[in-house]
Amino acid sequence: MPASPMRRTKLVAFRKRTQTRGGEFDDYVWANVSEAWVSISPDRGREALSAGETLASVVYSVRGDYLDLEKVTEDMLMIFNPEHSYEGAMPGNTVVYEIKAVMPDEEFNEDILLKVIRSNRPLANIK
Repeated sequence: MPASPMRRTKLVAFRKRTQTRGGEFDDYVWANVSEAWVSISPDRGREALSAGETLASVVYSVRGDYLDLEKVTEDMLMIFNPEHSYEGAMPGNTVVYEIKAVMPDEEFNEDILLKVIRSNRPLANIK
């Protein structure tokens, strides 16, 4: 049963790195695997000092319906933009999240909780 839009207000896309064959070289692209309605909330953050610069990272909790997220794995990316536009060129306000953990509710199989980190790199620069 789909989640209520009141609880899960963000439509996100999940992408997996896939190999394409062409010419003399193999290339890799991030291909859409699925889309799902989820809730995203900041969980914890930290700052580190590197080369005189302060670097911040925030871990987010993402919750979605078990049936929508059961095929999501840690080697995928989660993509979000407010326009919910995931085909073709991505709008400038697109946010890329790296999935760090997938935690299913093994007792009831109702929800899956993801732990993700917002990437500072645009999708085109993630290899």
